[in-house]
Amino acid sequence: NNLRVTSHRLKKMLVDAGLPEYDYIQIKKGVYKWNSPMEVEVDALELKKLIEESEATEDIRTKMELLTKGEFLPELSGEDWALLESVEYKKVYEKALKEVCEYKKVQKEYQSVLELSKSASEIYPFDEWQSVMMEALVAMNRYKEAIQIYEDTAKFFFAELGISPSEKMMEQFKEMS
Repeated sequence: NNLRVTSHRLKKMLVDAGLPEYDYIQIKKGVYKWNSPMEVEVDALELKKLIEESEATEDIRTKMELLTKGEFLPELSGEDWALLESVEYKKVYEKALKEVCEYKKVQKEYQSVLELSKSASEIYPFDEWQSVMMEALVAMNRYKEAIQIYEDTAKFFFAELGISPSEKMMEQFKEMS
């Protein structure tokens, strides 16, 4: 019954959001199915398809292009159902981003590594993408910025979690100092 009520509310919300009047959710024999008169893209399926394509290609440039597209439901990250799905896609995203960053480091494209890891650190501030940012900055001889990132990260970790950055980040700081 709750599902039926939620489905009814969703139909109304879709129309209120500007979609044309249509029976978007069809119920047949107790099974709910999405139905749309227009083409629909599901970002989770698109992300999965891009990852699969990247794994199937040998061309490194094509692989990198495929791995640097998209993010899973950024506008719905606070929703419970999206959160559960995003955990799995977060793993896929991290794996892809690490591969891209390693490739970019080999190519000495440190500015690109910095931008990618900055975006990742904004999305996942506790996953220490700041460490990758620091590596890129050091490689570009921008030590003051790297030290500032360490200090900001240390303050943030202590304020939010009451802990210090990882051993790896502290070691990076010692090397920079």
